[in-house]
Amino acid sequence: MRTGEYLAGAPIGDGNGDRPQHKVAITSPFAVGRFEVTKDQFATFIQATGYNPGNSCWTFEGNVPELRPGRSLYNPGYVQTGEHPAVCVNWADAKAYVSWLSKFTGHSYRLLNEEEWEYAARGGTHWRYAFGNSADDVCKFANAADQFAKAAHLPGNWHYLNCNDGFAYTAPVGSFKPNGFGLFDMTGNVWEWTQDCHEDSEAVRPAKSSGQGEGGCSHRVVRGGSWYGNADTIRMTIRGKAPADSRFDDIGLRVARDLPR
Repeated sequence: MRTGEYLAGAPIGDGNGDRPQHKVAITSPFAVGRFEVTKDQFATFIQATGYNPGNSCWTFEGNVPELRPGRSLYNPGYVQTGEHPAVCVNWADAKAYVSWLSKFTGHSYRLLNEEEWEYAARGGTHWRYAFGNSADDVCKFANAADQFAKAAHLPGNWHYLNCNDGFAYTAPVGSFKPNGFGLFDMTGNVWEWTQDCHEDSEAVRPAKSSGQGEGGCSHRVVRGGSWYGNADTIRMTIRGKAPADSRFDDIGLRVARDLPR
């Protein structure tokens, strides 16, 4: 990603819980993974280090979200291949992965902060979605709560998209069209952990691309929406909130790398 400025946040009245629009300056170049980290990639890290991925995860089964034992990266409660995004990883797991990747490759990998995430996700656009303003086109670009999901298992009262993406849960990474920067699945599939603590207020942080450090906080920002997301929750500006120590069947990660100026 080149340095530059963009207008982050949502116009007043467009969405619920978004921060107001504000200008953000990206002052340092960085690279972004084209795809979300896959199950196979995360499993390689576990096998190389002996890292404990845990044995419980919040999953949505039988239309009930619940912390279930026996659920993990290897068994999130639905069928995946190694090319699906890694899920059931908490924030510490994500940080451990990027730390290992940095040592393994000799490059400085990390999580994105949320200003960087939105800059990358927009792909140079200023629309509600990276591909335009109409939810009718979501299924070409994203795996979300569509008519296929409705027919498969999800609640009958959910606000489903009026299209069909072919997947009820996660999709293999790269199954949909990329955004303007050539990045896949920035919208939908799984929420992505960011570096930042979650702020309950809608106050705007300073308009620069510096993340909120390593300081302890109970909740971290997740961005992008997931396979369970509707037209509102997969907008570019939506900000999710998740306990940093919890694992979920619809939260994964994407990596970033600092580049020389």
